[in-house]
Amino acid sequence: MGYRAPSLSAHGEAAVVIGLSGATRCGKSRLAQMLAEEPWACKSLKGAVVIHQDSSWRRCVQVQLPDGTERKSQDDPSCTDNEKFVREIREARSRACAVIVEGFQLVHSAEVRELLTHIFHIDLTKEECHKRRTGRYHEQLNPNPVSAEEFEKLIWPAHERYMAESISPLGDAVLRLGPLLKDEDYKEAVKHVQQVALAPVLVIGLSGATRSGKSRLAQMLAKEPWARASKVIGQDEYWKGKVQVKLPDGTERKSQDDPSCTDNQKFACKIRETRSRAALNRTPARSDPSIVIVEGFQLVHSAEVRALLTHIFHIDLAKEECHKRRTGRYHEQLNPSAVSVEEFEKLIWPAHEQYMAESISPLGDAVLRLGPLLEDKDYIEALRHVKSTLLCPRLPFMD
Repeated sequence: MGYRAPSLSAHGEAAVVIGLSGATRCGKSRLAQMLAEEPWACKSLKGAVVIHQDSSWRRCVQVQLPDGTERKSQDDPSCTDNEKFVREIREARSRACAVIVEGFQLVHSAEVRELLTHIFHIDLTKEECHKRRTGRYHEQLNPNPVSAEEFEKLIWPAHERYMAESISPLGDAVLRLGPLLKDEDYKEAVKHVQQVALAPVLVIGLSGATRSGKSRLAQMLAKEPWARASKVIGQDEYWKGKVQVKLPDGTERKSQDDPSCTDNQKFACKIRETRSRAALNRTPARSDPSIVIVEGFQLVHSAEVRALLTHIFHIDLAKEECHKRRTGRYHEQLNPSAVSVEEFEKLIWPAHEQYMAESISPLGDAVLRLGPLLEDKDYIEALRHVKSTLLCPRLPFMD
């Protein structure tokens, strides 16, 4: 390959964390082991670490059934020690180039979900799940069989809630597999996961203060011949609305630049979905990377979004220039939401300074600095810098 593939960041984060979700007995553990043992050409995935959610199971809990009675359940989300689960994933990610995580309630915890770069869900019908879970004891295939009553009253309802509350809201960010009924199904699933997880897809993040030139640079990047009409995802598309914030003087104001104004879960879902689609649409003969461009003024505030970016660039802009651009006259493209000097001084710039201190500075050299983008030549120079960072050595497709 001639591109610079995603690798361990300055903070030791793994490039690939594959999540396998699915109902009890759907084949998650077997598929995880097959993936870890697969002798793929990508050396970074040899000897992958597998983490099972079951290893963080702590105890049965008392749950109330729809008929008002109470029963002990071993499949309720609260049965899992998610803090321990998160620690195990983080620890594995710090020492391995690839981590495969599997669990029947895998993405119930937002903290776990934020650590996954790819999410796959294995479908299994209720009938097949019932047959497998209520069957005879088997040390590996069915170590804890249950009665038909327990399956109907506890296990399957818990799975349906998980699907409705945790899987469905993620939409196309979750790639579906299965059902895994035969050996051929597992082999096909391995190929599918491999195609998505190992595809050379670069997710470029462009961060910077409001009016720093992120959107224009993103569009220019997407039009570069070597980028092949990349998809651009703007954080502004996931703006929810103004929120009430408290200022240092104790007064309260409505802010449109606070981090909580963005629906970061939907933002992350869109990035996952777009990246997966780019991987699936690749032709076998293509060797150059597919590219997804993401831009936003609070881009790396969300850990979930940050984990999906293979490269992070931040566009510097002085307060004076930002002030001039944001408080200037209304312009449909250049300044669609002009603000007063007071709003800039009390809300917008303080929010940016907080973002820089809490989200950009801690990443250190993992963030590459650009700008300021003041003239056309600055954008051209920024394009060259991004290009030289992403792709080396120089390849024919870049010309």
